Amino acid sequence: MLRAAREAAPRGIPLLGVNTGRLGFLSGAESPELARGLGEALAGRFAVEERSMLEAEVLRGGRRVFGPDRALNEVVIRCGEQARAVTLSARSGARFVADYFGDGLIAATPTGSTAYALAASGPLVDPSLDVILVAPICPHTLTQRPLIVPACLPLSIRLGRRRADEAPRVLVSLDGRAACDLRVDDEVRVRRAAAPLKLLMPPRRSFFEVLRRKLKWGA
Repeated sequence: MLRAAREAAPRGIPLLGVNTGRLGFLSGAESPELARGLGEALAGRFAVEERSMLEAEVLRGGRRVFGPDRALNEVVIRCGEQARAVTLSARSGARFVADYFGDGLIAATPTGSTAYALAASGPLVDPSLDVILVAPICPHTLTQRPLIVPACLPLSIRLGRRRADEAPRVLVSLDGRAACDLRVDDEVRVRRAAAPLKLLMPPRRSFFEVLRRKLKWGA
C-alpha cells in the first residue's frame, strides 16, 4: 500500500486496500470478503477518503541532493549503525521549534500517527486533520514530547553536532525506505504533498471504530 500510494496519489487514482495480515489500517476490505467489497467499490458504493502525504527533500549547501520524494506515513531522520545520539534542529516555517538530542526525529502524517510515531509515544491523530506530527525518537531529556504543527508550513530539520570533531552518521528514510545519508549542516525539508492519496473505504467506517477494533483502544 505504501509503495502503491506514491504512484497513485499524483495520478489521482483511488486505492482499495485489502487486509491480508493483522492490522490493516488502510484497508477497505478484508481478504475473506474481497469479492463482496470489490463489487461494492466498483458499484460506486464506497466512499473516497483523502489522506495527506508528505514530500521530502535534502539540501546540502543550498543545493538539492535528494528528492523531492513522497511518503504516506512518515519521514524519519535517525542515527545510523553507530547507535549514537544525534543533534537535530527543527523549524516550522520561519519559527524555531527546538533542538533535539537523541536517536532521531519522526515527521508523520495523521495516517502515520498509527505507525512508527505511535511506537515513539506520539498521539493518535484523526486523518482528516491538516497537520504534521513531530515525534522525537528516544530524546535524551524528560521534557521533550511529540508536537503537532500545521501542515501548511514547511518543516525544516538540520543536522548539527555537539563537538567540532564529531562526524555523526544519520539516515533519512521515507515509509521505511532508505533514502539519503546526511552530513553535518544538511537540511531536510518536509512539506505536505500537493496531491493527497484517495482511499476507497466502506461508507460507514470511522477512524475511531478502526482504533477500537484494531488497537483495542479504550478497552
